[in-house]
Amino acid sequence: MTTLQSAALPSYDGVAPRPPLVTRALLVRFVSIVGSSIGFYMPLSVVPLVARDAGSASSAGFATVALLLATVSCELVTPRLVSLIGYRWALALGLLFLGAPTVALVFVASTPAILAVSVLRGIGFAVSVTAGEPSRRR
Repeated sequence: MTTLQSAALPSYDGVAPRPPLVTRALLVRFVSIVGSSIGFYMPLSVVPLVARDAGSASSAGFATVALLLATVSCELVTPRLVSLIGYRWALALGLLFLGAPTVALVFVASTPAILAVSVLRGIGFAVSVTAGEPSRRR
């Protein structure tokens, strides 16, 4: 039978403690992810219904197309925006553009207003997703 020598066991006396896994920055990013997801997906199914009731059946499709085109086109210019104002301000601006225009639909339900809100929400979603993603940082 073999016995272990106490000298063979590793010593943890001089090792620095590990940093915490969940930091304040990570918690803030989690909140921004949940907020942007709620701000994008909840109105995603409601806005076409409002557009259909306010205009014609084709305006519901126009609202969705405006949202998606604005999202895709703005994702291409977001890195330039981030280089100008920084990640934090770009993320805050994106979250503001994603959530604030939706309140306008409570008061105005015309087709041009719905399209404008959809474009602003698409811009906000593109900026909040692209600027908040750490793998795209240099």
